[in-house]
Amino acid sequence: SVMIFNKAGRLLKESTELYYNKIQIDSVKEYCYLGIYFTLTGSFKKAQHHLKLKAERALHILKKTIDIEFIQKSTLLHLFNTLIEPILSYGYQVWLPYELSMLEMLHEECPKSLSALFSKIPLEATHLKFLKWSCGVNYQTSNIPVWGDTGCFPLPITSLKKLFRYVSRVINLSNGTLTHKAFQDQCHLNLGWATAIRNIIIWSGHDPESLQTGGFNVYHITSYFKNQFIKSWNFHRLSNCKLRFYNNIKSSFGSEAYLLNSNIEHHLIKNIFKFRMSSHNLNIEKGRYVLRENHLISPRLCRFCNNQENMRVFEELPFFGKESLTLENENHILFECPHFNYLRISQSHEFKRYLKDCPRNIFLKFTLLKELALFLTHIYKVLK
Repeated sequence: SVMIFNKAGRLLKESTELYYNKIQIDSVKEYCYLGIYFTLTGSFKKAQHHLKLKAERALHILKKTIDIEFIQKSTLLHLFNTLIEPILSYGYQVWLPYELSMLEMLHEECPKSLSALFSKIPLEATHLKFLKWSCGVNYQTSNIPVWGDTGCFPLPITSLKKLFRYVSRVINLSNGTLTHKAFQDQCHLNLGWATAIRNIIIWSGHDPESLQTGGFNVYHITSYFKNQFIKSWNFHRLSNCKLRFYNNIKSSFGSEAYLLNSNIEHHLIKNIFKFRMSSHNLNIEKGRYVLRENHLISPRLCRFCNNQENMRVFEELPFFGKESLTLENENHILFECPHFNYLRISQSHEFKRYLKDCPRNIFLKFTLLKELALFLTHIYKVLK
């Protein structure tokens, strides 16, 4: 088969007129070589799509093979990093620089959009799908708390270290090798791959000439992207109205203590996940989707603290200024709702003290996590 690359991605006339030993060579729009799909435009989107499909098949087999109830989160992450990530990131030395270069250009146009842009890369989309499954939340859950509570950076960022180690090896090859000559041509002719690598180096504050000399610092490049991601993560965390409760209990990026507690069963841990990430069945969450259709506030009200008569009156009045009716949100259910007073009273003295004096820290207190998980489990049963 033969391919003539062009920006339009069309089969050119010249490609249909090639013969070998009087036999016409087929002209194709795409070709798979060593597991990587090449297309006429030179884009690697098709290659990433196929890698994503292969990785998701492997992830499906992993889900069927293991019992998540008896595996620690650290072990799950290790299984993903050793079994799934190598499939996802296959050939990343070739296609990842293009993704990061395009990502950074879009980031310059809209500096606070970096976390949203990362989630659209196929490599990270599958990573997020795994993280949400391991946390026990649905796919509609916001990506921000999933990244934040697991402390996992997007895979394109964590792959930077391996990428630039590869670039360093290519730079240090002897001049006579074909790979080194191809690299020199990329640099001298300002071709796509070398330009993308150079852009990443420049954005991280290095001299562009360091691409050919190897004078860049891999740690500084990785740290730059991590810092930019955390800034974007913080912006989206604080600006997302769905994460108001999450913002009250989470202020910095990093893995949470409840993930490290091996004494709590998975079905209990995921209830903490759901409550923190607003991936639950409280009316404040279910009512969001009803509001889109009929603009009523009543579906979001507490089912125990507001009777039907009050709700009918409220629907006939303007939205604001009605403090007598209470939204069924996380704060109300956890700390205020009278319907669950019996449950709060039955908890340990330390739990009740934290609930009253410093409710935010109840999610941070390692010794209270199992009690908190059981407390939330009972609430979910009542709310069903």
